[in-house]
Parts: sequence; structure tokens; C-alpha cells
Amino acid sequence: MKAFRKLTVGIMILFVGMACSMPFRLVTWDEYVSGMVKQTVDAIIAQKTADAMHTMAQTTPTPLPPAPQESAEPESSADSWRDRRGRPCYYARLAGESIPDGSDFEPGEFFQKSWSLRNVGSCVWYPDMRLVFRSGNQMEGPDSVRLNEYVEPGEIGTFTVELSAPEETGRYSGYWWMQSAEGYRFAQVYVKIDVEEPEEEPTEEPTEEPTEEPAEITGVELSASQESLLDPCPVTVTSSAAITANGPGEFRYFWELGTGEESEDLYVTFDAAGTQTVTYDWVFNDPGTVEFRLYVASAAVYGPLEYSVECTIP
Repeated sequence: MKAFRKLTVGIMILFVGMACSMPFRLVTWDEYVSGMVKQTVDAIIAQKTADAMHTMAQTTPTPLPPAPQESAEPESSADSWRDRRGRPCYYARLAGESIPDGSDFEPGEFFQKSWSLRNVGSCVWYPDMRLVFRSGNQMEGPDSVRLNEYVEPGEIGTFTVELSAPEETGRYSGYWWMQSAEGYRFAQVYVKIDVEEPEEEPTEEPTEEPTEEPAEITGVELSASQESLLDPCPVTVTSSAAITANGPGEFRYFWELGTGEESEDLYVTFDAAGTQTVTYDWVFNDPGTVEFRLYVASAAVYGPLEYSVECTIP
């Protein structure tokens, strides 16, 4: 029994000695509670942060691929662009003109020629648009004249050039193009006059005779055809026009393709009111769609008539 007590006392002395040799501090109850609360709050914050990161990973949309870059290459011409109704950007139709074809002038006589053109395209005509001399006899006119006004689609713009009849007698023609500011040419007009020596005044008063109104063209119907749609290129396409006049007379006309190619001046003669059909043959080396127009007398333009050329390429 005494030996057990001695052993117990020795163990207690040993623990007391170890406690005295090591750093030791008692923790109060408030400090213990504060530490537990901090650990709990830190755990909650860590869990909410993890949940938020998981939600963002699920809801973040997949990035879209980059949009394709538009080509910076400009179009080859204004005619290559058409609106949703199929109208080209620049297009014109003759609405009226001064100085009828075949008007007589004395050698060197000054005159003004005007063309009124309707904008039947889809783009606005700007003041810097020009009428440019193309071919034929320039009649001392300028190389070009400006439009000097804005012309919306459907409206009419007018070009006027100052000209002088050549000194030699004869028949003269001059052709002009409309040209955009970008240099695109898209419509043609022309002037055709006869230069004659002035007639001597008669010595006697002529007998007055009743005058009759000159006959006029009252209608034209265009058509086109070819003998076979299966022939190899080149093929011949015949353009036809049924011309109706309200009386006897002779009328000048010519054909024009949409490419600007023209026929020579032609004439149709009426002995009385009625309808006559005139034709003209064209040769095409490739298949495709072509346009025909018929110019009659001074201010009448008929067309365009679109026709699809059919042939096989050898």
C-alpha cells in the first residue's frame, strides 16, 4: 500500500514538472465560442463560393464564332446590283426631247438640244452626273454637261447642250451617254439633223393650201424569235415590231440592243392608216438574256423587250 502511494505521488510530481517546463495558457469560454463561430462562418462562405462558381459554369453561354468578314472588293459595275424588285441601280427612259429628228438647219446655225429622262432605276441621280459625248458628229458641243440637280427614282431630269450645225450640207448624228460619278455609262440619247442651204424667197406669193396634220405612230408591239432553240451557237434572232400609224407617211426608226449595239437608220412607209411589221436579224455567239428597243421618229422609245437566246456551245 505504501509502495502504491509512493508511485502515485511520483507520477503527479512528474506531470507537474512537465507542465512547468512547457508554455501553457488557459482558454476562456468567450474565446472558445468566438473561435467556433469564426470556423462556422468561414465554412459557410467557402460553401457558398463553391456553389456560385458551379452555377456560373453551368449558365455561362458558349461563345459564338466570329462573324464572317464582308468582302471589301467593290462591284464591277452599278448594273450588277439590283433591288428586291429586280430594278438596276442606274436606268433611264426617254420622257421627251426638243429638236425632232430630221430637223433642218442652215450651215453654222446655232441651236439647243434637250433630253428629258425619267429615272426608272432604284438609285438617286446626283448633280455631278453627266451627259458625255460618245460618237458621231459633236456639232461643236461640249465634251460633257452636268445634271446639276437631284433626281429621285420616278422623277425626270433634263440635260441641255448647245450645238452648232456643221458648215457642209448633209445629214448628221451625234450620240451621248449618261454617266454616273463613278464613270458608269448606262443610257444613250442622240441628235439627228439635216443641214441644207437656205431656200430663196419666192418672188410671188404662194397659193395658200389647207394644211393637214401629219400622220403619227400610235402604237408598237415588239417580239423576237429564232428558228430553233437547239442549234449550236452562233444563232440568228429576229426582232419584230408591229408598227401602227394613223395616216400616210414615212417614219424613220432604228433598233438598239441593251448592250448599246445599234442598227442603221431604217424607214417604214404607210400609204394609209394601218399596221406594218418590220424585222431585223441579230447574230449572238452565246446564250443568255438580251434586251431590244425600238426608236421611232423623234421622241418615241419602245421597249425594252427581254428575250432569252437559246443555243448550245460547241
